[in-house]
Amino acid sequence: MSPYLLPPGEGVLQGRMRGFAVQAASRPMDKAPGGSESPHPAVPATLYVRRTHRGSVETRGFRSQPESKTPETQHSRFSHGEKVRLHRPRDGCRQYASRPRRGGMDRIMKRLAEDLYLLSGFAPFLINVYLMGGVLVDSGTRHAAGRILRQIRGRPVSAMTLTHAHPDHQGSCHAICEALGIPLWCGAADAEAVENPELIVRRLPENWATRTIGPRWVGPAHPVARRLREGDEVGGFTVLETPGHCAGHVSYWRESDRVLVLGDVLANFSPPAGLRGLCEPPPLFSPDPAENRRSARRVAALEPELVCFGHGPPLADTRRFVEFVRHLIVDGKGDVAPLAAGGA
Repeated sequence: MSPYLLPPGEGVLQGRMRGFAVQAASRPMDKAPGGSESPHPAVPATLYVRRTHRGSVETRGFRSQPESKTPETQHSRFSHGEKVRLHRPRDGCRQYASRPRRGGMDRIMKRLAEDLYLLSGFAPFLINVYLMGGVLVDSGTRHAAGRILRQIRGRPVSAMTLTHAHPDHQGSCHAICEALGIPLWCGAADAEAVENPELIVRRLPENWATRTIGPRWVGPAHPVARRLREGDEVGGFTVLETPGHCAGHVSYWRESDRVLVLGDVLANFSPPAGLRGLCEPPPLFSPDPAENRRSARRVAALEPELVCFGHGPPLADTRRFVEFVRHLIVDGKGDVAPLAAGGA
């Protein structure tokens, strides 16, 4: 079955292919150009598109599909101007195959617990930003302000707080706080660096990675309105001082449902990107790995039921989290004994 072309003005696509929904402007026609009958006028069709050498999007026409729900031929009808998602079939073309979910904010934020949401990222779970009781937690790199502001548009946001002053968490704090007119909070030991970003890069371990990434991701200075310390309350969570990966690193703990917003004490993926698993932050970015392990031991003792990381998907597995931390050697000692039955 060969595809047939669309007449002029039909099937116009708008938007960018990667990371954004694209507008489909036409549904399959009963007639092909020139007035001839479509080979399968009553069968749903799939719109194929390609990216031009300049990065724009161009239609390739519709291709009739049989009534099948396999990944290669999955399809759905769509009407004028309706947003649809892209799937990549085996032939390498980009294919419109399914409608997005309804539900407003759930399309761009994921609800993790009461008053705790995870914003979507350019690459899922790569650099996480949370909305925690009306307080934004972290701001991504300095290139992330636009996507964050789009996702929280119309939502009440009272402040922004940082887990720590590293370029991938501090980067957009100035732009977002200025746009929303909200105060910025962070751990007391990181406040000076947030107000003078040269210190952020200077406090990172000296190596090729920090020299390359740091200056490209760090954002402008912004005044710190509140310097957080152990026991402070932020968005219904309690501040825990968890230094090591950064001098002023803090985590946020809610006892009522045992939810922990951890920051970068640990991550939940390992290189290469896409492989999931608990891991420590790389020594390339951690000034004091031993102190960071002590912080990990401290939060693991809380036995959280949900752990939300700065990098990687949330983890709702207390036993796995605690077991991983118990294997870490702290002060020359490591406890590799498994948890007792029912201990989690």
